[in-house]
Amino acid sequence: MSSSSLRVAHLTDLHGRFTLPGTAALARRRSRLPVLEAVLAEVRRQKVDLLVFTGDLLDVPGFLTNGIPAGFTMPGERAEWLEAVRTDYRAIRTLLEETGIPYRVLPGNHDHGPLLAEVFADQGEEWTFGGYRWVTFDDYEQEGHQPRRLEASRHRFDRVLSDDDATPQIHLQHYLLRTPPTGSYPYAYPEAPWLLQKAAASGRVRLALSGHYHEGTPLERHEGLIYTAGEALCDAPHRWRIYEITPETVRSETFALPPAPSKPVVFLDRDGVINDLPAYTSGPEEMRLIPGSAAAIRKLHQAGIQTVVVTSQSAIGMGYVTRAVVDMVHERMHQLLAAEGAALDAVYFTSGAGGSSVLPGAETWPTKKSGLIEQAFAELPLRRESAWIVGDRLTDIMAGREAGIPGILVRTGFGAQQATLPEAGGVPVCDDLEAAAERILSEAGGNATR
Repeated sequence: MSSSSLRVAHLTDLHGRFTLPGTAALARRRSRLPVLEAVLAEVRRQKVDLLVFTGDLLDVPGFLTNGIPAGFTMPGERAEWLEAVRTDYRAIRTLLEETGIPYRVLPGNHDHGPLLAEVFADQGEEWTFGGYRWVTFDDYEQEGHQPRRLEASRHRFDRVLSDDDATPQIHLQHYLLRTPPTGSYPYAYPEAPWLLQKAAASGRVRLALSGHYHEGTPLERHEGLIYTAGEALCDAPHRWRIYEITPETVRSETFALPPAPSKPVVFLDRDGVINDLPAYTSGPEEMRLIPGSAAAIRKLHQAGIQTVVVTSQSAIGMGYVTRAVVDMVHERMHQLLAAEGAALDAVYFTSGAGGSSVLPGAETWPTKKSGLIEQAFAELPLRRESAWIVGDRLTDIMAGREAGIPGILVRTGFGAQQATLPEAGGVPVCDDLEAAAERILSEAGGNATR
């Protein structure tokens, strides 16, 4: 490294879960530990001088960061969830330190700010490295998910642009300094134009790096200030950047992991297949696994088969629960499965209730389960010719047929009634998910080679 040239690796938006049970709320976010290990191995090979991580290291369950919706409860000990978050931050810290590369991290909107600060307690808000003054801004979303630069971060911003230290600066923040070209989510600060102009007018800020907007943005310039948002690590093909910074230029190169091989998959309905029925119109306190369902998922995984939930949660459109409550139900399901050594690869759900909707506009929300299956094939490395669906309703089997995959009806949930209908003729029927898994494994020759 020299003062005239600096190579900086920029990682952002891992949305990881390692010890934390379950997956990110958006199923396409596939950030288990091997993803980060592979990316850091390549970063190390690239011989960079510094590594910066601009937020969303983890995808922390929303009920831990946003609170539990009024009127609902989350079973179990909150301390257990928080300890899993702490353990995952420690795992990330260990991997970062093993690279031997100096690094800095800052929180994103899906992080648990206090626990990240605890684990990375030695990370300063300002430091000098490679001839630059680095400044981090720990900003947070406010009303309507709108990020704001408030209180300590705002005072820091004002101070570094006007104090006696004229060292050129590089700013790190999770949120964007201008509205991105696509997406209605409020990715940028409402005061972004002012922040951008103020930083540029100071003549001190050379580069500003952000995350949050998963598509990333190109290097852009406002007067003498260059700013950009990196691509998300969590979305395949798991991209990150390296910047070559000299006094004259800033160049960016994007890297990605090789495509993951596709795997066989079993799509699972949720209510009546994995768990009993009361959780459908209730909160996580009613989530109870059907005996044997965790063992079935575990056996499928051991055979190299992915398990993806596709479930209609029309109770949202019918007004019984909110999406936040359904997310909590899924967190509880993941927790119960993890206790028995089982894990799901993804969860997709619809929220529409058609003519039974009670919310304005909800009658137009998607309801087709076959659409979830197609979304999973589009977003995940799944092998359609080695796919099945298991449900407790004939509509589940029909959704599979629309996607060109065979189905099995189980007698749990509504399945016992459905199996007696004339339309069930020719549909394979098993007692429960465990029996269905055994049948699938038998047809696949005991492994995932079908």
